[in-house]
Amino acid sequence: FERLDRGGKGFLSAEDLRSAIREVLGSDETLTDLGLKATEQISFADLRKRIDFNFQPLEKGMETVFAGSTAVPEAAFCSRLGEQGVDKVTVQNWLLLMYPAGIPGGGVER
Repeated sequence: FERLDRGGKGFLSAEDLRSAIREVLGSDETLTDLGLKATEQISFADLRKRIDFNFQPLEKGMETVFAGSTAVPEAAFCSRLGEQGVDKVTVQNWLLLMYPAGIPGGGVER
């Protein structure tokens, strides 16, 4: 975290994250491409949550979330997992990982 936090601000700015991605991937993505606002600031605790891809909380409730369907709207997917105690950031991370180009029109698929 300290190495990514250019200038020792105590948080990561959108430009800090963009720079880290450029360093790792070697491609110069725009903030829009990365889904970041120029004013975004992320604390170390938030960064840890955003990069935690522990799927166990998600796996537990899939039967309830999909309720026999093969796909559900994004809002229903998020709210049903929230009702089961899954943190909103965890759900968002999972969706970004599974659907980097965005949720298809048919919703979140099983």
